[in-house]
Amino acid sequence: MPLAGADPAELVVARSETEHLQRALAALPERQRAVVVAHYFGEAPLRALSDEMCVSPQRVSQLHVAAIERLRRTLTPA
Repeated sequence: MPLAGADPAELVVARSETEHLQRALAALPERQRAVVVAHYFGEAPLRALSDEMCVSPQRVSQLHVAAIERLRRTLTPA
């Protein structure tokens, strides 16, 4: 539902950016995507994810860093 008084051009840009982010997230390997989605959208601490995924906190950190690097490469304009 559009926001009252919102600039239509800004809404189109925001929607496009959202769709671009969704495609980038979908392209991540499953475990990287799980970490990013749970941490940023589910607000789960990385330590809690390590328990949930049955891996060390260091491994969760590695997955997180790899996912963020991949997202940066995908989402940063050339």
